[in-house]
Amino acid sequence: MTQQNPASPTPTATIDYDDDQGPSATPILVPGNVDFHELCATTDIEDGMGKPFSVDGNHLAVFRYEDGYYACDNRCPHMGYPLSEGSVRDGVLICHWHHWEFDLTTGGCFLTNGDDVASFPVDERDGVLFVGIPKGAKEAARQRLVDRGKRALEQGLKDRSSFLIAKAVTALRETGATPQEIIQHGL
Repeated sequence: MTQQNPASPTPTATIDYDDDQGPSATPILVPGNVDFHELCATTDIEDGMGKPFSVDGNHLAVFRYEDGYYACDNRCPHMGYPLSEGSVRDGVLICHWHHWEFDLTTGGCFLTNGDDVASFPVDERDGVLFVGIPKGAKEAARQRLVDRGKRALEQGLKDRSSFLIAKAVTALRETGATPQEIIQHGL
């Protein structure tokens, strides 16, 4: 499968996932449904390193690896650790908190039953990086946080872990959930 960046005439990556090996591929973006935002100069990101950005309410981590630039949600889907503080090895993004691993190109998680991290197209134009944010990405990111918070709350209640419960309640409050909604979900 070739993943084509709608704003670029050349493919951004060629990945074959037809054999059901490895993480799932990022959905192909629909032209006209993506807004590109200027990030920084290409020289602002060191090879193999990540840099955090906030674009249109989306928290992103942008990485330079080999000859390309890659962007993903800056929150690890496991526990929310900033992925911009992670490392890249052999095209794999590694979260430094619990060592979850993601395909840098697609955001697919290598762990069984692990959640993928949202990824975004990056264009380089005249030494400047632009990231493509799909319309509705902010609401999709919020929904991922709600879902993650609910799963953490369920797990915390099941394990009787005050740490997980507190983390889940904090995450759900940050998404705008009311105390009543959190209690309702916990019942």
